[in-house]
Amino acid sequence: AVPSVTFNIISLIDNSDPNNCEIPITNASQNVTFNTNPNPGTPPLNNPTFCLGDPPLDLSTLLSNSPEAGGTWTYTAGPGPSPLNIPFVGLNYMFDPSANPAGDYTYTVSNPPCLDNSATITITLDPGPIAGQLPLTPVPMCILDILNLNTQFIIPPTPNTPVWTKPSLESIFMSL
Repeated sequence: AVPSVTFNIISLIDNSDPNNCEIPITNASQNVTFNTNPNPGTPPLNNPTFCLGDPPLDLSTLLSNSPEAGGTWTYTAGPGPSPLNIPFVGLNYMFDPSANPAGDYTYTVSNPPCLDNSATITITLDPGPIAGQLPLTPVPMCILDILNLNTQFIIPPTPNTPVWTKPSLESIFMSL
């Protein structure tokens, strides 16, 4: 429960009055209600990274410390345009790595007269590895020639160089 207290003025004396006369009091009590600061939750210590193919995720699941419902999600910084469904009112904002840009997503809650409070989650998107592309035409070579397939790429793989395995001789002759 939110605490409240009533202050009562019992007596008010004017110290500048040589007779210390009491000053008449109108509305001798004041009720004061204390409001709790709004709690947006606590963002993760390590910024989350998602792959473009990851399923959508409710960003509120990344906030700890019991965030209050009823706040607003905004896209506050990042390389892309703001998602179409931002600002989003409510705690359970679904982030879709295939559709939403990387950047800062901020959850803000209010409880007047207290100042708004917010938590920001910085999201990184990893595009994932690129397998590269070999030429569509056959590579001419003779039996017993050595071929380094890593030198044949039209579009190089990133971030790693592939490791190749050779088929058994049986599978080669079966395909001829």
